[in-house]
Amino acid sequence: FKLYDTFGFPVDIVRDMAREKGFSIDEAGFNLAMDEQRCQSRQAGVCALPETAPGLKQLAAKAGKTEFLGYETRQSDAKITAIIAGDGAAAARGGSGECVLIACAATPFYAESGGQSGDQGEISGPRGRGRVLDTIKTADGVFLHKVSVEDGEMAVGDTAQLRVTTGRRRDIAANHSATHLLQAVLRRTLGGHIKQAGSLVEAERLRFDFTHFSALSLDELVEIEGLVNEAVRRNIPMATKIMDREAAQKSGAMALFGEKYGDKVRVVGFGDFSTELCGGTHVGATGEIGLFKIISETGISAGVRRITAITGRAAFADYQKARAELTGLADRLKCGPTELTVKINALLLHQKELEKEVAALSSKLSLSGLDDMLAESRDVQGVKVVAAQITLDSPKTLREIGDRMRDKIGSGVIVLGGELNGKVALLTVVTKDLTSKCQAGRIVKEVAALVGGGGGGRPDMAQAGGTMVDKLPEALARVYDIVAGQMT
Repeated sequence: FKLYDTFGFPVDIVRDMAREKGFSIDEAGFNLAMDEQRCQSRQAGVCALPETAPGLKQLAAKAGKTEFLGYETRQSDAKITAIIAGDGAAAARGGSGECVLIACAATPFYAESGGQSGDQGEISGPRGRGRVLDTIKTADGVFLHKVSVEDGEMAVGDTAQLRVTTGRRRDIAANHSATHLLQAVLRRTLGGHIKQAGSLVEAERLRFDFTHFSALSLDELVEIEGLVNEAVRRNIPMATKIMDREAAQKSGAMALFGEKYGDKVRVVGFGDFSTELCGGTHVGATGEIGLFKIISETGISAGVRRITAITGRAAFADYQKARAELTGLADRLKCGPTELTVKINALLLHQKELEKEVAALSSKLSLSGLDDMLAESRDVQGVKVVAAQITLDSPKTLREIGDRMRDKIGSGVIVLGGELNGKVALLTVVTKDLTSKCQAGRIVKEVAALVGGGGGGRPDMAQAGGTMVDKLPEALARVYDIVAGQMT
C-alpha cells in the first residue's frame, strides 16, 4: 500500500512483478489499508474544527506567516508555533484522541487555495504523533494543519517532522496541471471568450468551470480530450518564475478565477502551451499526468459550463473498469469486444420483430373475445353498457379494440381498462347517438379518479390513466353506476 499511496506505484504492476519472482501479494492487507485511508479522508470532514475561532484572532501575530516549503520537498522539520483546541481556544498541547489545528513556522503541506485541496499526511514530534487530515490557511498567511492526535501529545515549542502523503499530492498535482492544459485547449478550440469561472482540484478528480454559450458536442469533447492528451504525451517540462504582476499579465499569463494577487506573482508555464498565474503544486512535466479523461460536461448556470475529468491513476482505473465491463458483456453475448456493436444491433432488431409479433398476437387474442365481452353488457336505463378489463401490450391495442367494439355494439357505452407498463390505461367510447345523454370525457374522468389518475377527451371517445393498478377491477365494477348517474 505504501508503494501505491506514497510513490504512486500501480498495484497491478506490483502483482505482476511479484508473480514473476514466484511471490504473491497480500491483497486483503492492501484493501484494509485502502479502507483505512478512505476512512481518514471521511474523518477530515467529521473532525470539524472552527476555522474562525477565538484562538485564531491573535494567531498571525503569535505564530507569524508560515513559510511554504512544498514546492521543493514533501518532508521537513519545523517548530510548532501554535495549537488551536477543539473548542476554538489557543492551547499549549493536544493529547491523544483530540482533533486540533497546528501551526508551524514552515511546512511542506499545501493549504487549500485556488481550488486545490489541502494536503494530508503525518506529523510527529518528541512527545507523540498524529495524522494530518487537511491543511487550511488563514487570511494572514498562517497554514493550519488539521490533526488527529493518535499517540502521546503535540506541544507548542516542539520540533515536529512533517510528511506529506506523496501519492495523493502527486494525484492532485496531475489534476491541477491538467486544468491548465484544459483551459489552453478550450481557448484554442472554442475561442478566446473562454474564461475560467471556478475550479476544484482533488486527488480523485478535477472540475473546471468556464464561460461558454452552449453545450459541447461529442465531437468537440473528443477533440478537446485528444488535444490535452497530445500535450501530455509531449512531456512538456513545467517551469516557474516570480514576476511583477503587471509584467506577467502583459506577457499573456492567465489569471486564476477568484485569486487575489500581490505585486509579485508566481507564473507556471508548460512551454508555449500554457502560462498561468498560479500558486499551486504541479507535475514536473506533463507526461506525469499519464492520461486525461473527461467524465462529464454540463451547464451549471447561464453562460457557464462545467467539465469534470480524471487523470493518472484514476483514469487508468476507470479504463480498467470499463474494459472489464466490456469484456464481461462480450462474454455474455458470446462475441469479441470489437463485435459488440454488430451483435447488439442484431439483438435490438430481433427484439423489435418480437415486439411486433407479440403486439399482433395480443391484439388477435383480445379481439377474439369481443363477442364474449358484448354478451356480458348490462342495460342501464335503456342503454347497453360494457365494462371490461383487457390484456394490453400498447396504447394502440386499446384504441383498436375500442373501435371494433363500437362497430359491433351499434348503440351503447364501452369502458375498457388494462395494465400497461405498471400503470392503468382507460378508454371510454360512447356511440354518437348517445352523446346527448352521456359523454365519454365525463365518464372516463370519474373512472380514472378511482385508480388515482385523470384524463378526458371528446364526447364520443376519451382516454385516461392511473397509478393504482390494484383498484382497476373495483373501478370497472363502478362503471354502471357512473353511467347511470350521468344519464340526462
